[in-house]
Amino acid sequence: MFRENQNNNLKLVGLDNQMVEMDKDFENMLKAREIARKKLEEKFKDVNSRINSNKDFMIDSGKEFNKKLQKYQNEFNTDLENKRTDLNNYLTDQQNIIHEVLTRTDQRMLDLETAIAEEKKDRRETWDRELKEIDDDFNALKQGFSDETKNRISKKRNVIQAMEEGNNKIMEWLDEERDQRHKQIAKLKKDIIEEQGVENIDKRLVEFAQDTKGKFDDIRDDWDTKIDQMEEKIKKNSLTMTKMNLQQTQG
Repeated sequence: MFRENQNNNLKLVGLDNQMVEMDKDFENMLKAREIARKKLEEKFKDVNSRINSNKDFMIDSGKEFNKKLQKYQNEFNTDLENKRTDLNNYLTDQQNIIHEVLTRTDQRMLDLETAIAEEKKDRRETWDRELKEIDDDFNALKQGFSDETKNRISKKRNVIQAMEEGNNKIMEWLDEERDQRHKQIAKLKKDIIEEQGVENIDKRLVEFAQDTKGKFDDIRDDWDTKIDQMEEKIKKNSLTMTKMNLQQTQG
């Protein structure tokens, strides 16, 4: 029976041995895990310590940075305020200067406009006065020229009238002389017919005609001479009037 159960007992002993080994392995594992846990805790503590140290350093650095930043901010604000004040003062000064310059410029423009208006007024008055004087002189000259023209025309008309009257008198005298000659010719013809007869009429008529023609030629030459003298006088009078007109125009 022992032998029959020996194999089973061996199995149990082996199982028991395995259990003992497993217990040993488990204990070793627990020990190893504990050792690892302790090492890990040590590492964690070291890391935590480093983290805390870094945290403290960061906090201290942050505080220092904040102090520097606050200091810089204060300096920046102070400098900015100073620059703002300087800029405002500069702008105010520039505005005052510009305002003063614009005020002076406006005043100068007003003075200039006033001076220009006065100058325009003075020049307009001067021009009006000078133009009035010129118009008066021109009107006087035109009136004088018109009067002189009228006088010259009147004189020429008088000369023409005198020439026409003289011409009419001469023509009347010529007509009378011609009538007288005709009467003389008729009387001579009658006398010739009565005294010498018909045969001597042609000779007497020729002689009378030649004599009459000679007298008429003398009268015509005398008339031409008088006409030439009258034309010469008219030319001299016209030249004298022209010179007088030129002298008055130049004066």
